[in-house]
Amino acid sequence: MYSAIISLLAGSGVWCALYFTRTAGAGWSSAAGAGALLLSFMLIQRAAGRKMRLMQDMLKNWMTDGQARLQSKIQRMQMRINSVSAMKQAQSEIEGEQRKLVQGALEMTKPMESLIGWVPLMKRQLATMRLQFYWTLKDYKTVDALIPSAILMDPMLRAIVIARMYMRNDPTGKIAEVYKAGIRRPRYNACTPLHAVFSWIQVKRGDIDGAFKTLTAALENTDNPIIKANHAALQNNRVSNFSNQPFGDLWFMLALEEPKIKMQRQHGFPRGR
Repeated sequence: MYSAIISLLAGSGVWCALYFTRTAGAGWSSAAGAGALLLSFMLIQRAAGRKMRLMQDMLKNWMTDGQARLQSKIQRMQMRINSVSAMKQAQSEIEGEQRKLVQGALEMTKPMESLIGWVPLMKRQLATMRLQFYWTLKDYKTVDALIPSAILMDPMLRAIVIARMYMRNDPTGKIAEVYKAGIRRPRYNACTPLHAVFSWIQVKRGDIDGAFKTLTAALENTDNPIIKANHAALQNNRVSNFSNQPFGDLWFMLALEEPKIKMQRQHGFPRGR
């Protein structure tokens, strides 16, 4: 790590300057050297951190503004969708706009590579950010390459990993390990995406009892109404009523199911009496 090396050189330089010129004894020289090492390290980290926050803010603003424009466009399109062909065209346009937005975000992560070696865990932070973007682009080969380096502290990120494991047809036991690691220190309601995706996989693979046990345990740490409804569906042997689609975009971003776009019905003007 560059900052540690530079700080070590600075500390060593101060120690050598004081000790070998007999300006101070060994004890005071060591203390001054340690102080110089810590001070230089703090200054370098502060400067690197400031630069990183600036880049992250630019990326955040890019995504926030782009998503707002995209959402506005979706709402306008929904008013015009009145046929299957119009629906397909709208889907194609939205996917194209989203792809451009994400590709632009990926370009904005490239300058952050200059901070690798200066900011602790910067390489892993970059892998974490890029994993989400490549997932949106459905570039699963790159996602697989990034997963080992990513920091999976966020439950939604771990849910993405679990979804990818399901796509690869990984054993349920292996998926369960990732799931259990994610809920080891849960905050109330924070692990809802993990409960949702893992129980869905169990249902899809025919392990209804396992899914019921997963949701029963999940209810000790969540009051999410969708989790409750799915638990009730399994409890009453109504597996067909089990659905994560009410989560909306939170669920569909996992790419396990496609959202159903409803066509806008055309209504005539009300007649006067």
